Amino acid sequence: MRRLSVFLLVFIFITIIMSQEIMAAEYKLTIDDQLYISVWGHEDLKQEVSVGPDGNISFPLIGEIKAEGLTLNQLTDIIITELKEYVKIEPSYVNVVLKSYRKVRVMALGEVDKPGTYQLEPQSRVLELISLAGGLTETADLSNAKLTRGEETLTINLKDLLSGKKSEMNYLLEEGDVLYIGDEAIEVNIVGEVSSPGRYKLKQGATINDLIAQAGGVTTDASKQVKYVSGGVKENLNLDKIVSFDSNSNKLLQDGDSLYIEKVKYSLRKSSFWTNLFFFIGGLNGIKDLTE
Repeated sequence: MRRLSVFLLVFIFITIIMSQEIMAAEYKLTIDDQLYISVWGHEDLKQEVSVGPDGNISFPLIGEIKAEGLTLNQLTDIIITELKEYVKIEPSYVNVVLKSYRKVRVMALGEVDKPGTYQLEPQSRVLELISLAGGLTETADLSNAKLTRGEETLTINLKDLLSGKKSEMNYLLEEGDVLYIGDEAIEVNIVGEVSSPGRYKLKQGATINDLIAQAGGVTTDASKQVKYVSGGVKENLNLDKIVSFDSNSNKLLQDGDSLYIEKVKYSLRKSSFWTNLFFFIGGLNGIKDLTE
């Protein structure tokens, strides 16, 4: 998992660098974006403008321009075309810079370290959201992540995405997107003679030995008799065989399995008083026999 996390961070870093150049060309303006527009040789045409609630910007000589939904290059072309009716300019004279933009509000839920709502830069993608949410948990289901967008749900195989097989699944995020990553853990029960009986969440592929270790190991009063219930089927197992990793006894756990480790019927620890008394009396009788 640590190796996966490192790979994930490296992959995201490379993705961010590559996307910086793409962003300026592909980003489509939206409401509340802040722009700086300048025209070389015309100080009076330097303006800081904001995309208004109606999606328009206002610029000297031209008036209202519908900017929402345009890329910077498309807006620049419109300004050049309109200004040519009033001033003599070359295309290279006009410069449009995106100063700030409205961030995209999205959610990351499920098996991430910090579930919640996040505000991301435009053009952010799925892996950037996962990174911002602290990465994946150990029990995250990498094969079946869900990206919900309105009434549409996209399935993402993070294993394929990270391996480079499905890079197209690193979707661009949109306002209101919800990323949900489920878990592939199983929940099992263990009771009886263990240090910490209870219900535990383990990775798929965990064995009875793993469950006993998670519960802190067996107590000194544990017998060799172990009752195991899986899928409604009861089975008696031997503790010695389980801890020796016998494949027939150290079974793979399934979701909902239960394990009960019985208590030994005769405990030397609890019977130590009577045991010591028995040997003490026996010792006295032995001494008496020797002195007679």
